[in-house]
Amino acid sequence: MNRTALVFGATGMVGLALVKELIANKQYTSIMLFVRRNLDISDERLSQIIINYDNMAEMAPLAVGHDLYCCLGTTMAKAGSKLAFRRVDYDYPVQIGQIAIKNGVENYTLISSIGANKSKFSFYLNTKFETEEAIRALNFKRFNIVRPSLLLGDRDEKRTGEKIGIVLDKLLSPLYFGKMKKYAGIQSRTVARAMIQITLSDKDGRVYESDELQILGK
Repeated sequence: MNRTALVFGATGMVGLALVKELIANKQYTSIMLFVRRNLDISDERLSQIIINYDNMAEMAPLAVGHDLYCCLGTTMAKAGSKLAFRRVDYDYPVQIGQIAIKNGVENYTLISSIGANKSKFSFYLNTKFETEEAIRALNFKRFNIVRPSLLLGDRDEKRTGEKIGIVLDKLLSPLYFGKMKKYAGIQSRTVARAMIQITLSDKDGRVYESDELQILGK
């Protein structure tokens, strides 16, 4: 079966791992990357489309396929303000969804965050939750939400808070059992593998927490 994957956020840690896993997956005959800069990666099934996220109408006619993977995300520190953070983590994923649903894309798989909820105390987690709900309201045939814990793996940019989190994750590893399992750090490659398995399954769309991603992405 000819199948096309649309990938947004391919230059990030999980996004790049996802691209590599998609290339290895023979169920996809076409892999379209919507990126701000070309990746140094090639495959006969791979195409890269340079996108201006602040003017997505230009790429709208090209966002046609079966499965949409959204790996967009930033941090408050990198964004510099709540407004800039929300633009990347809410506006872009929702606008992409609006375009995709009009183009007949059936499946949307979104990277969110562990702990995403309607919170008065965390702008970050509240934004993630609002993004989930806004895309859910678009009524894709299948909408899957993956909520990884601390992401592990090689990253181009330096994130001090993340480095501290990795150290703490190692120290707390003996405590990760039972309900605490979902808080253990998870490799970006594991998340990518799980995303593909989830998207290609015939199950109804739902939320996948980090401990389940660990199992699915092995």
